[in-house]
Amino acid sequence: MQITMWVPYDERRLRRTIAVVMRPQVRRMRIMGGILLALGVLLIATGGPLELIVMTLVLGVLIATVIGPLTASRAVRMQSHVIKDGFQMTLTAR
Repeated sequence: MQITMWVPYDERRLRRTIAVVMRPQVRRMRIMGGILLALGVLLIATGGPLELIVMTLVLGVLIATVIGPLTASRAVRMQSHVIKDGFQMTLTAR
């Protein structure tokens, strides 16, 4: 018995799969961004240098919100053109 099917390329499904696979790393990045935000608030409370406060807050927000989606979109862009054409899968019984 032989089963053959055409598997089309689906970018949305690939993005979801990459997001699920990257979830533990993205969680760590969000925690690091939250720590940087808390450090920025602490620097504001203690009267730290303005440049350090701004840099800490901006980096915290970027790491907590932007890095995950940016990494997923970059991983999708790096896929081979052969994969984007889709493929034919054949299952046979041996």
